[in-house]
Amino acid sequence: MKAQRISFFMLLGFLMAGCGPSSGVPGNRKLSELDDGDASRICRFTGEMLEDIFTSRNFDRAACSVTGYLAELLPLTTFRCEEERDRCLEQRLEDRRNAERNAFDACDELDDDAYLPGCEATVAEYEDCLRAIEDRVREVSKELTCDNLLSGSVDSRAIENVFDVPECRRLGESCTAGLSSGG
Repeated sequence: MKAQRISFFMLLGFLMAGCGPSSGVPGNRKLSELDDGDASRICRFTGEMLEDIFTSRNFDRAACSVTGYLAELLPLTTFRCEEERDRCLEQRLEDRRNAERNAFDACDELDDDAYLPGCEATVAEYEDCLRAIEDRVREVSKELTCDNLLSGSVDSRAIENVFDVPECRRLGESCTAGLSSGG
């Protein structure tokens, strides 16, 4: 019996881990119906997700590879993509070490104007959108290497549409429909 309980909780943990991070706000709540506390939790969740996305090692490497690629393209220079990428990565790491973590102070000062009146989308749909963006950015970031950029093998459509994910389109349609109906 004890082994069955342990197995059940392990399975539950694996299933929950697959769902990704959460704001802690019930997923069935409509974005238009959030109280101040829930709105603040959503704001912090959004900030943390965006920080995770745009400060990940993969994103840094991709952004710095683009910097290195552009440096190598400059006429009359001896810059090499890999060298500039590495220099950029070192600088980003140093900048991050020196940065203060006050990015979420604004989340404590939300007012009624920060809500989404008429938006019928749920917290779960919103969180799914952010997780889908995170997955897409991670996927695209892996493609942006000096080798791929210099060889021209990067799919520019994937980069152009990095934020165009089905989960966010559904969210946008839901919120737009609620706003246009005067909701």
